[in-house]
Amino acid sequence: MDNPGAAPLGEASPPENPSIERLALELSIIAQNRSVTLAATDALCTQWASEGVTTKELAQAIAIARIRKPEPQTIPPRYLVPILEDMRNKAGTSARAEQPWYATSTGIEAKAREAGIDIPDDPSEWQGMKVDVYKRNGVTPDMVRAAQVGAR
Repeated sequence: MDNPGAAPLGEASPPENPSIERLALELSIIAQNRSVTLAATDALCTQWASEGVTTKELAQAIAIARIRKPEPQTIPPRYLVPILEDMRNKAGTSARAEQPWYATSTGIEAKAREAGIDIPDDPSEWQGMKVDVYKRNGVTPDMVRAAQVGAR
């Protein structure tokens, strides 16, 4: 039986979420303005839109691709997949690299100063100051371990 709402074979159906549809259209326009053939209804375009790829990210990916494939060479949309993945993975890595205050000596010392605790010069006294700061701020050993694991 035919499904009247289905897209013809070989064509992607448009997304059902209006915000994803709008982003797919914006991504398509960005691509086409940079000589990359990408329809808003293309499965790859709707996938990128549903993953939250921004127009800025796509424009940057195309700029990187143009370094590797200058005009008049064509850039197939699939060529952009590893570039976008690499860009997005690096962005995620830098976000993960940020540590909570209790995982760094500068953060611990800043909390100590906020509490009016003197920062000792002697390293053996510093550990005691750190324990005091942790106790005052409710930092548990599990929190410290989790921050250390996240930093790796």
